[in-house]
Amino acid sequence: MYSRAWIQLACWLTLVTGGHAQWFPQKAPPISSEERERVELQVRKFLGKALGAKTAEGIQTREFESRAMVSGDLFADGRRLAVVESQGALALEVWEKGDWHLLELWNLDPVWIPAGKTLADFPEYSHIVPEPPSTPFQMQDLDGDGVPELIVTFNDDGYRLGYAIIKQVRGEAVPTLLDVYSSRTPPQFLAGRLLTYRDSGRKAWWGETEYWQWERGLPRHLATWHDDCFNPDRRYWEVSCEGSPGTLRIAESEEDQEGEEDETRFVITRSDGKDSEEMYAVVDFGWKPGQAPKVQAERPGEPLLYEAAQLYLFEKLLRMPAAAFDKEVNGAPVDEVIPLIKRLQVRVKGEPEAVQKLAAPVKP
Repeated sequence: MYSRAWIQLACWLTLVTGGHAQWFPQKAPPISSEERERVELQVRKFLGKALGAKTAEGIQTREFESRAMVSGDLFADGRRLAVVESQGALALEVWEKGDWHLLELWNLDPVWIPAGKTLADFPEYSHIVPEPPSTPFQMQDLDGDGVPELIVTFNDDGYRLGYAIIKQVRGEAVPTLLDVYSSRTPPQFLAGRLLTYRDSGRKAWWGETEYWQWERGLPRHLATWHDDCFNPDRRYWEVSCEGSPGTLRIAESEEDQEGEEDETRFVITRSDGKDSEEMYAVVDFGWKPGQAPKVQAERPGEPLLYEAAQLYLFEKLLRMPAAAFDKEVNGAPVDEVIPLIKRLQVRVKGEPEAVQKLAAPVKP
């Protein structure tokens, strides 16, 4: 039997058509027209000193007069743009007709530690995890179209560093600050999906990865993978699927499987949310004859059976490729574990629906 304490796993999968699961913690009030005019004049004067009319090559991230800014052809559409921190807000400016003009003003307060400063200089940031970066701006392609999105760090709730996403949607004149954001971990793009994160904070009681599909330039929520470890001996995931009744719970059992020491068993139950729970499936994982991987020197005693089984269940229950799970699974690189999935020998007992869903061959 794979040596682990009795662990109750639960992954929570929520398939949603439209809408967003991860909203900003507080919806900021709209900015008045008077405030917009004041900021526009202030930022135009600032950019005149910081950048002037000179056009620099590429995208420039810098700090000037204690303000953070990023400028250049940010979204590869030929326009010279600048995003500037402005007293608790974020101003988007465009260079036209020999001057800077305000395109958009977002009620988003960037967080960063300026050059020459340390965390000790910002006691209000002392509880934020991770530590704020040296610039709040990062350009990264999050949808695979070759055009970068702008990621902006902000104070999520006083304890987590948030990562907002600004995207240039095709056909729109003004970039969009998405409702979707990530907390404590930067968003990333894997296997055609956008991944965002959130968790319980410093105590690490639970964590979630949310999966999104891009449609017409905007993210549509697909699923949430919830990992709860409030009780280390009862760590769990929960799985709830749109269109499927109830919630699935997946628990790894430590009981022997017919004397086999190189197998692991998952007991899956279904709950209707009203304290009623019924058996859904029992899934046994082992290696096909002669296909057990060699124990790696850096992972003695860890043949990655558990990790391969976890990715198998992810593929079946979320209907996504294992490569979309994340970059690591239980500390093991996902790209090392994926080739092992096809070596698994899987036995499923339970409801016909479960057998059909979980026992289908995994595509290599």
